[in-house]
Amino acid sequence: MGPYEASEALAYAVSRKQPTWLHGKPGIGKTDIVNQVCEKLGLRMWRFPPTVTLDPVDVRGLPTVENGQTVWARPDLWPSDPDWSGVVFLDELPQGSVAVQSSLMQAVQCRRIGDMKIPDGAIFVAAGNRQEDRAGANRVITPLANRFLHLDVDVDPQQWQLWAVQNGVHSDVRGYLSYRPGNLDTFDPKTDARAFATPRSWVAASRLVEGEGVPEHLLYSLVAGLVGEGPSAEFLAFRQIRKELPDRAEIWKNPRKAAVPTKDPQILYALVTALADDSRTVEDLEPLAIYGLRLPGDFSGVLMRDVYWLNVRVVQTERRVHPKCMRGKMVELCAKHRDVLGM
Repeated sequence: MGPYEASEALAYAVSRKQPTWLHGKPGIGKTDIVNQVCEKLGLRMWRFPPTVTLDPVDVRGLPTVENGQTVWARPDLWPSDPDWSGVVFLDELPQGSVAVQSSLMQAVQCRRIGDMKIPDGAIFVAAGNRQEDRAGANRVITPLANRFLHLDVDVDPQQWQLWAVQNGVHSDVRGYLSYRPGNLDTFDPKTDARAFATPRSWVAASRLVEGEGVPEHLLYSLVAGLVGEGPSAEFLAFRQIRKELPDRAEIWKNPRKAAVPTKDPQILYALVTALADDSRTVEDLEPLAIYGLRLPGDFSGVLMRDVYWLNVRVVQTERRVHPKCMRGKMVELCAKHRDVLGM
């Protein structure tokens, strides 16, 4: 399932206190999904260190002797307040050794380890890569796996675009990955590439190209160090296209007559993402709709998709279109793209 479906499924499972495990390739946003679900449900997160760094005594505690008997000192990796509630997040769980996995098994199922009781309000959520990803994952012991609900998370370019708009990913990156969605994730476990494109590495690339003072002569090497050489070269060539865009000020001033590029899809992708970022108020939507209806093919839909998901500029609660938007050409544009807007 894509990240939005995974987020919805995880939120439902967590609300039922069902231990849940997210599986997927490196860099696709599993940890972000857990963070967002906790924020959405108003839950605190207690995050364990990566299990690859743990020994069984880190989970259970060090043994000591009291009155001639062995007792286990409670480790500070666990919430000590019996009234604590929230998500206990076990990140990179498959990278833990069999001994560590066995130590966690009793905690997940019985909510205790030896004499140490886990707070009743703790909800276990795990995440990790798969063995086929060659990311250091070990085989998970069957009794531990059987105690979780398992969700497989896949890369979904369309859903990533919606997330990227909402989370401020640079429009150059969004536009390029609208044009070349296959380069959102180039991870191949059969190769030994150090840098490869993932949703996570593209977000890092977005931060590199933001703001002033970007060292243009170093940008290829910097971006290639995150997403790989091929995607970096294509992305920077796409970024240069912004210099060939029609005058956006003229588009806003005279949307009925401003020039519309009709041949190069790269220019069109770059233009619509830039226009969506330009929109700031509900009043901007009418000239945007007038110009958008003049765009060729499905590019008005790409424009509307980005505008629609730009937080409160267009959308109210429960994904209803703001009533002030529903006038003039915006009515026509919304009607044309009901599938994009979920109307």
